Amino acid sequence: MTVQNLDTSPNLKGFRGWLLRPFYSSAWKRFMKSGYGPVGLVMLIALIILATAAPLLAPRDPFSIDGPRLSPPDADYFMGTDNLGRDMLSGVLSGARVSLLIGIIAAGISAAVGIVVGSISGYFGGWIDIFFSRLTEVFLITPSFFLIIVVVATLGSNFVYIMIVIGLTTWATNARLMRVQALALRERTFVQAALVLGESRRRILIRHIIPNGLAPIIANSTLLVANAILIEAGLSFLGLGDPNVTSWGQMVFIGQRYLRNAPWISFFPGLAIVFTVMSFYLLGDGISAVLNPRRQLLDE
Repeated sequence: MTVQNLDTSPNLKGFRGWLLRPFYSSAWKRFMKSGYGPVGLVMLIALIILATAAPLLAPRDPFSIDGPRLSPPDADYFMGTDNLGRDMLSGVLSGARVSLLIGIIAAGISAAVGIVVGSISGYFGGWIDIFFSRLTEVFLITPSFFLIIVVVATLGSNFVYIMIVIGLTTWATNARLMRVQALALRERTFVQAALVLGESRRRILIRHIIPNGLAPIIANSTLLVANAILIEAGLSFLGLGDPNVTSWGQMVFIGQRYLRNAPWISFFPGLAIVFTVMSFYLLGDGISAVLNPRRQLLDE
């Protein structure tokens, strides 16, 4: 009797039901078998620890200019100093917090907008689907980086503006993924049963369509975090970053003028960008192995 209740309840086929199933062990095994996923997880955990403990680990204030100018890496300055005498190690550690914050918040905004637009478009269909599909296509064909440059140059290079603008210009891929999920899920038996039982379409959308369609969004969001970090680094490299925060892109921009006699100024923050972006890409590969049904069948 209990099994029948579990099988027929549309609630338990949603996100909460997914969490309540004996899912974790098999998911963890698939994640560990994904190859690159565990490597990305270890890299990301190390990065988060460094970013969280940055105020304790940084030997100096990243904005302090009391050190020797263009000093190469040595025992006192592990990563050397820049053209103003600022400690590069302190700057790189502080930049980790900025990059992670920008990447995660921007990807969160992108995911939220994409989920709302894609689910409404796919589930309700008709003129609503046509309108949101055309809007999504506009954002897909528009070079997001150049659009971000225009917006940031107009509104200012505030740290908060940059996060919001990146999130509001990179949601189109999530919307496409969510629309496909909604189109498939609205024909499923448990969704039709909920409609027959008198549940409103808004309630069905919130309780059944969106929770059951989140898998590809979760996997794609890890890639969007890496993309947002790269966009912020590119903006800072072009001089459009927030000058009041320490940014890896800004440090690379400063170091490009001293590549011949002080290459460490660009090398270390550039290496940090590569390390961070790779960690999210590798983690995304592992998450995809867990959430992608096709890859699950191949592994089995």
